[in-house]
Amino acid sequence: MLVTGAAGFLGRALAGLLRDSGGSPVLTDLRAGVVDGLPCRACDLTNPKAVKRLLAAAAPSEIYHLAGVFSGDYGVNYRGNFLPAKNLLDAVRELGLKCRVLLVGSAAEYGAPAKNPVPETAPLRPVNFYGFAKTLQTRLCEFVHRVYGADIVVARVFNLTGPGLSEALFPGRVARQLDAYKRGETKKITVGRLDSWRDYLPAGEAAAALQTVMARGRAGEVYNVGSGRPVRMRTLLRNLLAGAGVPFSAVESLPGKAGRLDVDRIYADTRKFNALKARR
Repeated sequence: MLVTGAAGFLGRALAGLLRDSGGSPVLTDLRAGVVDGLPCRACDLTNPKAVKRLLAAAAPSEIYHLAGVFSGDYGVNYRGNFLPAKNLLDAVRELGLKCRVLLVGSAAEYGAPAKNPVPETAPLRPVNFYGFAKTLQTRLCEFVHRVYGADIVVARVFNLTGPGLSEALFPGRVARQLDAYKRGETKKITVGRLDSWRDYLPAGEAAAALQTVMARGRAGEVYNVGSGRPVRMRTLLRNLLAGAGVPFSAVESLPGKAGRLDVDRIYADTRKFNALKARR
């Protein structure tokens, strides 16, 4: 099996889980290194020839495609989220590999849903370029499965928590500031609006869910991966502060940018995944 984005937050959790369950995954990321004691190869997934060489050498029967970027720029998102998925699926088809591919999507594909909990059948109406690029990835998956019969599933992952989360995301950004606050490098924890609601899942649970979708998911289908429980951002922040022993008085909340579309509430309808998990 092959895991892309293995050095990322969710990739590290999945690599360790696969190893502990007796697997011998081939790991790859943009740079070579070691992930949880396992060697990690370097591969630029935006380069079709490099991707084809990687897959020809690894000949995987399963691919967990976790590699991606989070940015407010369209070009960065297209290059970092859509192109790698396209190159992987192209290489699988061109090499004639008998291979199941799991693509990791995002709750950002839904944008601001009309109802919650949001099911997989809800319209995809992203409000940022990251969600838009992930939506393109999902549409590509649907196309390649329908036209070429490719064995692909999508795990649409909601928000994650845990040590080492990217600073581009709220818990990771707060964790960095908490470390700086405790070192005396800053006197304030600066955050945005705290009245919105999100769905958070620990990285280890999300990694286990990916294994379930890979093993049991129906080709061409999308499965929400989340807790199914809404958490107010203010509550999440209070928990992070309490864990670090920092008072709430250290927090400074700044208003969002004018004209920016935001999502007040989103959390996953997990019935489809729960049914998959319960299946024998």
